[in-house]
Amino acid sequence: MMRGPIVQTEVEELMAVLGSQLEEGTEEFGKLAEERAIAEADYKERYWAALVRMVDEVGQRRTAAQRDAMASLMSKEEWRRYKLLEAREKAAQQYLITIRARLDSLRTMAANVRASGG
Repeated sequence: MMRGPIVQTEVEELMAVLGSQLEEGTEEFGKLAEERAIAEADYKERYWAALVRMVDEVGQRRTAAQRDAMASLMSKEEWRRYKLLEAREKAAQQYLITIRARLDSLRTMAANVRASGG
């Protein structure tokens, strides 16, 4: 539904809203990135500890693939948390990219409105 020509104040209001969303999204992205990094460290610590325990077990002969599989099973919860946070982080990053693209289009609209004397 067209209401008429867009005016500078409308563009500026939209840019302010998107600017707030970008700021909030950036803060959320930072928190997610930190949480994901901690989850990754937790996973690796659990995985490596499992490998070390298996190596320390006397009399147990396992192939490298068996040790890897067992360590993976022992650290599966940490792996799951890490991968879920990684996916959330990527989604947050895409959200920020979308906001930036919308802001870029509004900047173009604002320039066009200024050029037309609106």
